[in-house]
Amino acid sequence: MNGVSQIEGRHCYEVYCGIDSPPLICPAIETLERERAVLLKEVTKKGKVFQIITSPLKGKGGDIIGVIEVSMDITEKKRALEAMCQSEKLAAVGQLAAGIAHELNNPLGNILGYAKLLLMEQDTTEFQRNRLEVIIEQAKRGSGIIKGLLEFSHQKMPVFWKISLNTCIQRALQSLSDEIKDNNIEVLTRLDTVPYVMADPKQMEQVIYNMLLNAIQAMEGRSGIVEIKSEALNGSVEVAIKDNGPGIPREHLSRIFEPFFTTKPVRKGTGLGLSICAEILKKHGSNICVESEAGKGTKFSFRIMDGVTGNV
Repeated sequence: MNGVSQIEGRHCYEVYCGIDSPPLICPAIETLERERAVLLKEVTKKGKVFQIITSPLKGKGGDIIGVIEVSMDITEKKRALEAMCQSEKLAAVGQLAAGIAHELNNPLGNILGYAKLLLMEQDTTEFQRNRLEVIIEQAKRGSGIIKGLLEFSHQKMPVFWKISLNTCIQRALQSLSDEIKDNNIEVLTRLDTVPYVMADPKQMEQVIYNMLLNAIQAMEGRSGIVEIKSEALNGSVEVAIKDNGPGIPREHLSRIFEPFFTTKPVRKGTGLGLSICAEILKKHGSNICVESEAGKGTKFSFRIMDGVTGNV
């Protein structure tokens, strides 16, 4: 069956838009009614984005006898534009975050220090001690947020070494052992024998730590299962972290790597963890892939190219 026979006798909205009924605004109809060219900026069809332009087709007498419709695939152009906008947004937010963090760091440090000194006083009542412990807890939380802001705004270029991603996974799990225990999380590790890669060990550990913490916090205080896996695939090493939490709503998936965007409850995150991961992996020539469905958990994964020989 050739291309003509596949579209002959079908409506334009079936061919170009992949829908069974006419849209609210049809560029072809508008062209016929207004006798002018019409641009439909974006039409999504099977994961791709198209731009549609319709122009009037005139006969010998100048009367409109039809419509010329041109469809252009702008998927890659749109992705490139979104990536550029995201980079500009991250740079601006990074500068703002650095300024705010430096201004708040010293006052918070003083609050924390004086609260600890008061807590050491012998004549402090139990009521006062409880209040001081709240001050210390909140000051530490504020310091943690500032640390995240500084990490986000002062992302260093990676220093590449021959490393084992399995070792980075094990260190991240060790750092999160208390968090895992407190939240009654079962962690399943499936670490294959994988090649060494060229990467920054501290930054890779930070990426895995943030992804694991994100999975743990996704359980929202309920016991759950987090599976972390490493695998050699087509000249690269893939690390995947999967949880059986509530999943991410479809409308949020496109925003989860934006700085300060979070679906977590108050006090459960700053919305910087995944942004930091994305920036680190970008500098390693990689990116984060996410698969999620509301009610069915979430899977984050990334790949680092195998640049050296040998297995671990």
